[in-house]
Amino acid sequence: MLKFMVRRLAVAIVTVWLATLLVFLLLAFVPGDPVVAMLIDVSGAAPTQEEIDALRAQLGFDRPTYIRYFMWLSRVLRGDLGESLITGLPVSRMIAAALPATMELAFSSMFIAIIIAFPLGILSATRRNSPVDFASRIVSLIGLCMPGFWLALLLMLVFAVNLGWLPVFGRGELRHLILPAITLGTGMAALSARLIRSSMLEVLQEDFIRTARAKGLSENVVVWVHALKCAMIPVVTILGLQMGFALGGSAIVETVFAWPGMGRMMVNAIFARDFVVVQAATLMFAAIITAANTLVDISYAYLDPRIRC
Repeated sequence: MLKFMVRRLAVAIVTVWLATLLVFLLLAFVPGDPVVAMLIDVSGAAPTQEEIDALRAQLGFDRPTYIRYFMWLSRVLRGDLGESLITGLPVSRMIAAALPATMELAFSSMFIAIIIAFPLGILSATRRNSPVDFASRIVSLIGLCMPGFWLALLLMLVFAVNLGWLPVFGRGELRHLILPAITLGTGMAALSARLIRSSMLEVLQEDFIRTARAKGLSENVVVWVHALKCAMIPVVTILGLQMGFALGGSAIVETVFAWPGMGRMMVNAIFARDFVVVQAATLMFAAIITAANTLVDISYAYLDPRIRC
């Protein structure tokens, strides 16, 4: 087990490093000069070539890309994420302010997905080919196909504009969280419900389930204790992927609902060509998603010892 954990941690470290390298290279070749954008924001006029060259040298943008990458990586390893090119604030402080909002939204949406997906998937599997199963599959398919931004606008129109029950932007009270969490959790619930249904259908055909029923155990015990435990093995894996979806997909939801999280911060940084903030946010996203999937792999190994080999 220890060797398996060491291998997974090594893979996680390499994955995060490759993600930072890829993003750094992509940002290096993105059209537009952040130096020019900064000077225009400060002075409001087109900068001279001398001003551009001076600021580029000050920020180190006049050096080759690979040198800038290793300089940035060395600072990151020392815990220095740099300063925003636009605001001049330390990026670590910006992330510390935005990360709790993103994590709050991600965990809330996962909670909503779980309380919807498990009953829906189990009910669909235990009543296979019934009207309940057909309706469950239709609902799951709609949830998978529905774009997040369209669902967000629909929820805003119904519950904020027409009914006036919930706010449409900001963070503070619990009611500010409801619409963003439902928007982000709907797609996650649809995918999880379909996976739970297929996994439960496979387990319910096993011999030990027929044996449990033959012993006179109640259907609730057979389904919720014996079948669900074995069906959880692939479901645990998808939950880790769902965390990545919640974090990665939060950018759209946070932008629509003006939620002050890392996704919205990253979108604003991209439009402002604030590459330092984009690189740091990508590093945090990659680290969190990789850590979540590593923990899932380790727990998966406990559920199925064959994976440790």
